[in-house]
Amino acid sequence: MKKHFSILGIFFQFILFLYIYSPPFKIVPLGVIKFISLGSIIGLLLLFHKTTGKILRYRFLAIHLIIFAFIITYSFAQDFVIYPHSLSLGQTNFYEQLLINLELLPITLFISLFLRKKLKFNHFDLIQSLVNIGIIQSFFCLIMLLLPPLRVFILGSLLEHEEVEERFLSAGFYGNYRGFGVGISYEFAFSVFQGFVLAFICLLCLHNFRKYRYLLFFTPLILLSIILNARIGLWIFVGFLLVAGAAYLRYMSAVSIIKNSLIIGFTGLLLTFWVSSLGDDSAIAKNIEWVGKSYTQTVEFFSGEGEKGTLYLLANKHIHVPESIAGFTFGEGRYVFGEPARDTNSSLTSDVGYIRNIYFGGLLYLGLLFGSLLPLFWSGLKLQKEYLLKILMCFLLLACVVAHIKGNIFSSNSGYRAVYLIFIFSIVNHYITRQEMRKKQQLYWLSPQRFAAKLNPNK
Repeated sequence: MKKHFSILGIFFQFILFLYIYSPPFKIVPLGVIKFISLGSIIGLLLLFHKTTGKILRYRFLAIHLIIFAFIITYSFAQDFVIYPHSLSLGQTNFYEQLLINLELLPITLFISLFLRKKLKFNHFDLIQSLVNIGIIQSFFCLIMLLLPPLRVFILGSLLEHEEVEERFLSAGFYGNYRGFGVGISYEFAFSVFQGFVLAFICLLCLHNFRKYRYLLFFTPLILLSIILNARIGLWIFVGFLLVAGAAYLRYMSAVSIIKNSLIIGFTGLLLTFWVSSLGDDSAIAKNIEWVGKSYTQTVEFFSGEGEKGTLYLLANKHIHVPESIAGFTFGEGRYVFGEPARDTNSSLTSDVGYIRNIYFGGLLYLGLLFGSLLPLFWSGLKLQKEYLLKILMCFLLLACVVAHIKGNIFSSNSGYRAVYLIFIFSIVNHYITRQEMRKKQQLYWLSPQRFAAKLNPNK
C-alpha cells in the first residue's frame, strides 16, 4: 500500500492513467501517449539499456516481435502495394500496428522495469495500480453524470474526440448511454478495461481477502462506469467469473461453494434494492434498463424470437466474409468499419473485429494477430508459479477473444494496452527475479558464512 502512495508511486500511477486511457487533450496535439513513448525510450536508453537488450532477446518476446514484423510488412503490402487507396497514413492498419511497436513496447518495458527495479512491485502491486486508476476513472464518470454541464465541457472543449458526434451530447443531459469519463473509445475499449478492473478486484480478493476487501466497496461505482458506456465490460467480467470458477471449483469444498454463493446472492440483493430505489425516471435507472435488455436480447436471439438488438444486428448485418476463397484467405485490402470504410466507398460494414481483419488481410492476417499474442500468453503462463496468476493469463487471452467480437482489440486501445503491460511485466519480473537469485548465490559463495560452514561442517 505504501508503494502506491509514495510520491514516486503516485507519479507512476498518473503516467499509468495516461497510458491506459490516453485522453485526447486538445492542448496536446500529438496525443499524450506519443510523449510518454518518447520519454520511455529515453528512460530505457539512460537507465536500463543493458537490461532492455537482454529482455528483448528473451525467446518468447523475440518470437512475438518476429511475428509482429510479419504483421507490419503484410499490412504495408495490403495498404500500399497490393490494394493502394487514398486513405491517410493514420487511417491505415499498417499505421495502427506500427504504433504497437513504437508506443506500447517501449512504454510497457520502461514501466515494468521501473516498477520492478525501483519500486519493487510484484504482479499484485501492478494489478492494484490498474484497479486504482479504474476507480479514479469511475469517479470521473459519476461526476460527469451528476454535473451534465461539466460533461459537455470535458467532451466538447477539453478533449478532442474524432468519434464524438451530436449523439453524445444531443439526447438531453445524458446523451446516448455513451461518453462518460476522461478517455477515448467509450463504445468499446474504455468499457473493456473497466471490465478488467472488476475482474482484477476479484483476483486481489482471492489472493488476500483481508488486505483487499475494501476494494469491493468500489464495485458499484465501476459497474456504473461500464453501464454508462458499453455493455462489453460486463461480458468481460462474466468471462473472468467463468474462468476463475472453472479453475477453482474442483478445489472448493461444499461449505466454500455455499459461502461464496451466499456472498454473491447478498451482493445481488443490495444491487437490486439500490436500482429499485432510483425510480423509473432516473437517468441511471434508464441506463440499467438498457443493460438489462442485453440479457433479454441474448435469450430471444438463441431462442429464435429476437429480430432486433445487438446480437441480431451482429448475426444478420455484421457477419459476412469475402466471397472468393482467395479473399477469405488473404483478404481484399478492404476497410469495412468507420471513416476508412466511408472514404473507400465500401458498401459493406461491420463492427466485428474478426470480420474487419478478414476483409483486410484474410485468415492469414487474423492468424498473425492472434499468433503475435500467443507467445506472450504462453510465456506469462509458463513463468507463473502462483495458480491465481495462471488464471489471470488465461482470462486475458479469453478476454481478447471475446472483445474482438465487439471491435478490433488488436490496436493501441485501453484494453490491449492493459493486456500487453501485464504480459511484458511477467517477462521483466521473471528476468529480474532470476538475476537477483544469481546475485544472492554469488554473494553467498563469497560470504564468510560459507567459509565458516566449510570449516565447521558439524555446526
